Amino acid sequence: MKQTCLIAASVPGSPGVDGVFLRDMLDVPGITPVSLAAMQSNQKWLQTPLRHVDSTIAITPPNEWYTTERHNALTLPQRYCRHRFRFGKQLQQQLQHINTFIRQRDPEQLWVVLNSIGMIDLASMISDSFPGTLITQVWDDPIHLCKQRQIDRFNRSRTLSRFRQLLQRSSRIGVICEEAASSYEGQTNAAMHIVRHGLPGKSVGPRLESDHPGEFHIGFSGSLYAKDAWQSLHRALDSIDWQLAGRQVVLVVTGSQVQFRSKSTAKCLFYGWRNQDDLQRLLGSCDCLYLPQPFSAGQVELAKLSFPTKLSSYVATGRPVFVHSPQYSSVSRFCEEHSMGVVCQSLAPESVVSQLQSLACDSSYYRDQAESSARVANEVLSYDAFASGVRGMLGVSEVVS
Repeated sequence: MKQTCLIAASVPGSPGVDGVFLRDMLDVPGITPVSLAAMQSNQKWLQTPLRHVDSTIAITPPNEWYTTERHNALTLPQRYCRHRFRFGKQLQQQLQHINTFIRQRDPEQLWVVLNSIGMIDLASMISDSFPGTLITQVWDDPIHLCKQRQIDRFNRSRTLSRFRQLLQRSSRIGVICEEAASSYEGQTNAAMHIVRHGLPGKSVGPRLESDHPGEFHIGFSGSLYAKDAWQSLHRALDSIDWQLAGRQVVLVVTGSQVQFRSKSTAKCLFYGWRNQDDLQRLLGSCDCLYLPQPFSAGQVELAKLSFPTKLSSYVATGRPVFVHSPQYSSVSRFCEEHSMGVVCQSLAPESVVSQLQSLACDSSYYRDQAESSARVANEVLSYDAFASGVRGMLGVSEVVS
């Protein structure tokens, strides 16, 4: 593997999906230690030695969440100036630090993870003067990021232009799903590599027995960005007084922040952030695992061009997965292609209830779904597939034993 400098907005091993994903990519056999430039204001994660990282620099990220004002003619001048000048000045300061670090380390290739507006803009500036190989890994679609940050249309146009330039400049590109690869491949000649998370470990088998007699546990893990689907689930459970086939429904949640809402007798268990071992134990004790994706028109790009990392953790339990997602989403297409998941493509409470009742009442259907989860864990979202994607993206052709 060529000497590599990784530029990311997260620190490998820090809490959160990004930190876990980065750590596990660096742990892949054949990936040699990298230099790390972390756009990270919380420097405590850099105070202890990091595995597979030989040198680090922490750089305070620019503030791209600088406005909550809606798009209209009155707020446009102010929002434009905040981004172009205040945000732009911060970018220039970070650029100087990163360029100095790159000159000192003299890497043969840059590996840039694009999961923020600042990372897209900085990577574009850095690539202008970097003579070596550029690898970009796209975690979040730039249109979604611009909408999320309320970027005005002029600065949005500039960021999207920089994103296209990065794709054209890249030698290899890592994406999270086939839909993203199809969306971007017309803008570049670079090789596309699907890099989806997979968990190491033994072969997964279906898990059929309930750990909680008299209760039906629905598990959820990670960040909650599909609030419309989440609220729909709560309305559906309220409509049946949180009872399925005579069993009390219990929501089991791990993650940093989530909101519960009920007008009925609800039962919810919130465990906060958990390490991977604890997470798999908690998820595996549930009867099914809930995977929501956004239905709103403002989050179409997120549903279409992202792929939920939590699905790898879900299927690794051997439990059925209840997918609550619009028809056009990448995860709906994935489930159809691989014949897995109880898929609900509606926000109507009666549709949600109908799908959940099928799992709770039909043992044969439950077995089929558990077996499909295990099959996908072993054959599609496996660690071997994950490792192969990482090595392909980073230009490692053989595993170093």
